Amino acid sequence: MLGIARRWFGYKVVRIEANVGRLDAYLKTQSPLANWGKVQALIKKRKIIVRTANQKKVTSNNYQLCAGDEIQIVDDVFQKYFEVAKFSLKKKEYHIIDDADYVDEILDHIIVHKSEDFIVINKPPGMYSQGTPVLKLNISSILNSYYKHFNVDKYSFIVHRLDKSVSGLMLIATDRRSAIQFSDELKNRQVDKIYHGLVLGIPKFVIEEQKTQLEIEVRIGFNDSKQKAFIEEENDEAKDKETRKATCNVRVMKVYAVKSPTESTEFDLSQSSEFEKLLEQLDIDSENSTRYYSLVEYDLISGKKHQLRIVSQKVLETPIVGDHKYGYPMPKEEAPEHVVRKVLSDPEIKLSDLEKPNHFLKDQYRKGNFIYLQSVQLAFNWDNTYNDEEEDGGSIERYEFKAAYAPHMQFMLDLLSPKSFPN
Repeated sequence: MLGIARRWFGYKVVRIEANVGRLDAYLKTQSPLANWGKVQALIKKRKIIVRTANQKKVTSNNYQLCAGDEIQIVDDVFQKYFEVAKFSLKKKEYHIIDDADYVDEILDHIIVHKSEDFIVINKPPGMYSQGTPVLKLNISSILNSYYKHFNVDKYSFIVHRLDKSVSGLMLIATDRRSAIQFSDELKNRQVDKIYHGLVLGIPKFVIEEQKTQLEIEVRIGFNDSKQKAFIEEENDEAKDKETRKATCNVRVMKVYAVKSPTESTEFDLSQSSEFEKLLEQLDIDSENSTRYYSLVEYDLISGKKHQLRIVSQKVLETPIVGDHKYGYPMPKEEAPEHVVRKVLSDPEIKLSDLEKPNHFLKDQYRKGNFIYLQSVQLAFNWDNTYNDEEEDGGSIERYEFKAAYAPHMQFMLDLLSPKSFPN
């Protein structure tokens, strides 16, 4: 049926082999003849559509292109605007890191699991998931440099990205077949992702509704000019911009009450008695005499760009520690995060248990671009028969991974814990 449609309506078909971002932005970068407005108009008129890997049609300009998708462009539109386009479909250009030993050191620090079909890494904060000709040190370039140095016939397909300032588990496919399978799982919400974040204050629903868990469903958009997410609200100035439904479940795990640089109390909210103690503490505290932090677990159901960061600021009303873009104030000199920065910069303190040097991690923290949010759990299915001509003998395996906290997260939690204070 698809082949007939192509003949009848004269479609040119462009197959996507990697996750390359928004449909309109991608098309604009590929052709010098089609400006932003023209691309969006053609998508709106259904002159350009996307057929996804699982055979759904999409006509949304901000659709995130994934491996296995096909862009179908009406023949005369293709000839007018895209015939001179050089679609970067097969393998995106990447920077080769010449120092093979440095690449090997990095991979020793970040690889959690490696197989023929996919890799799971624990991304440090301060590093991009994918790069540009300017951003040369990123997860994709590190892996592809390794393949180049050691003559491995693989290529990294980033399945899902983490913000530069966010640390934690990432899934990377090593060939097109794997990338398509994982793209299908993501679209069908079959990849489970759990994050932990340290926020400033206590989420308002904990106090107002006296519960520790909350289901959140909002509509989120992204302002490209400001590079910030926003939540759609009535009478909101951004309501005319396109938004998409975003859902997640949150659970407040612990609350830390810091009364002074040498006095702290920890409340484990999994215990009802601790919850009652927290409420009593709040009644006793006078105005601003205690600084509160909460450790929050986020179960990400449908991921949107900066979703957890904007939800923490606007819905929970507790910004993520260090996230100045989304409401976190500049800390005072006595704030715990200043202590953590001093620890991270101390040349005598090791940031990992590996025997190899930890120059790489030190370099990342020296940039100072990190927030207290981490992807700590990742689970997915792997189908050995996916796209195989012969399906006999294959099986579906369930993979689950957990990551230890990144150094800055662990140092901060240790610092907030009462055990770190003298008696």
